Amino acid sequence: MNYIPNNIKASWLHISDLHVFPEADTTLMLDDYKELAKIISPQFLVVTGDFRHKKYKTDFSLACDYLELLIGIFNIDKQDIFLVPGNHDVNSYDGREDAISDICLHSKKNDYNFYSKYLLNKGFSE
Repeated sequence: MNYIPNNIKASWLHISDLHVFPEADTTLMLDDYKELAKIISPQFLVVTGDFRHKKYKTDFSLACDYLELLIGIFNIDKQDIFLVPGNHDVNSYDGREDAISDICLHSKKNDYNFYSKYLLNKGFSE
């Protein structure tokens, strides 16, 4: 990322819910991103889940390939991509359903610190 000392402005692109699967035709979206790249030059990219499509039981390789194309289109360094996984990106693990129920119950009581009780990263094996 290039920093300009006297000018603390940042430009980023946030995309979400890729849900990439083998039959998806991403041509139109990529063409639109190419047009957008003529107008904006984001310094970093924020990609929030879902990266894969659970219904099609895909892994993350298709999303990775798609993101490779995007960083080429926008000329963004890989170190300037921030990934936030979504619910379709979490694999099953023992206790997952109980953890989700417990977290939902506590969030209804505005107890959002309860998330830290669970090691939710167990669901991210890739």
